Amino acid sequence: MKRVFVFFVFIFLSSQIYSFDLNNLKPKSQCVQSVLSYASEKGLERNEFLCAFEYNANWQDVNAITGIQFYSEVFDYSICADWFPNNFEFYLKDFAIAMGFGGSYHFQNQSDIASENDITTTSYFRMFTKNKFYFTGLLGCAIKITNIYSLDSDVGLLFDKNLIIGMEFQKFFNNNWEIHCILKTYDLYRYYLFDSYIHDYGFSHVFKNNLKFGADFQLKLTDQFTTAPHINGLWFRLTFGYLF
Repeated sequence: MKRVFVFFVFIFLSSQIYSFDLNNLKPKSQCVQSVLSYASEKGLERNEFLCAFEYNANWQDVNAITGIQFYSEVFDYSICADWFPNNFEFYLKDFAIAMGFGGSYHFQNQSDIASENDITTTSYFRMFTKNKFYFTGLLGCAIKITNIYSLDSDVGLLFDKNLIIGMEFQKFFNNNWEIHCILKTYDLYRYYLFDSYIHDYGFSHVFKNNLKFGADFQLKLTDQFTTAPHINGLWFRLTFGYLF
């Protein structure tokens, strides 16, 4: 019942954002989507089916996304935003570059075990060409605050400072297809300590009726650059959305 309640609260808040009447604050485009995943990981997500509901809004310079995810006795909530100011965009003959900033907040509750809060701040460098190829590099820092319930009275909250880095490659086609390759130390619902990386390979397509479909294959590599890398997790994701 708690999950159903949280889901309807999420839908209500999303609808309130959409109904905001001030034209200068209304997003240029919006998307609601559900994500179905199968995860196989040595950590919490052991042979699990996951379900997520997400809302994405795009303004001229700002992109924001919020989402909730459920599996077993674990609940995730995240909200992220990226800002690319016009003053930091430079257009050359065949390509353009831009610099931006971003931040995110993530909360995870593991029933009767622990809870985590992750806060990130990020700087971006982006290069994009006329044929809709995008490269984005990111560098930032994060704070992880963990509360282990069995140790709460003894040690209190645990704090970890973390470096976050990443690269994203995207190609958009004129027939509404998109492919991407992403290497990052975090994603919307997972915030690992350095040096663990998530590799994401996928595509998406928007149909003429504004329906969206996407598929992703993700793998997590631990100690990728520090010692001997090894695969620590696999995910298979399907995305179904509607753009408006």
